[in-house]
Amino acid sequence: MGLFTTDQTVQEMGSLYLRIVAPAYGAIGLGLALYFASQGAKRVLLPVLAGTARMIVAAFLGWSAVLWFGAGLGTLFQMVALGALAYGVLTAAAVLPRRMFFHGREPDDRATQ
Repeated sequence: MGLFTTDQTVQEMGSLYLRIVAPAYGAIGLGLALYFASQGAKRVLLPVLAGTARMIVAAFLGWSAVLWFGAGLGTLFQMVALGALAYGVLTAAAVLPRRMFFHGREPDDRATQ
């Protein structure tokens, strides 16, 4: 954080964000990789909806928790991390089934070798 600011408060908030949200970055990476794979398969509806679910959890639920329930910054960051995890899991659930890439047909022997 010291690279960007010398303000102690900003450094503490940035550190808190990284401690809470950074472990969920892997789920974002997984979701993005599978989203791009779904583009290649020309089936993007469910991965786009997973991105929408991420936005709803992180933005709307996080905003609601802070505004209406007086939650702190840590809770907001937890909601952002939860949104990231939801995105990764929902995208994986949408893309990884075999039917995603084979359009209702089973792969032949060449596809499995």
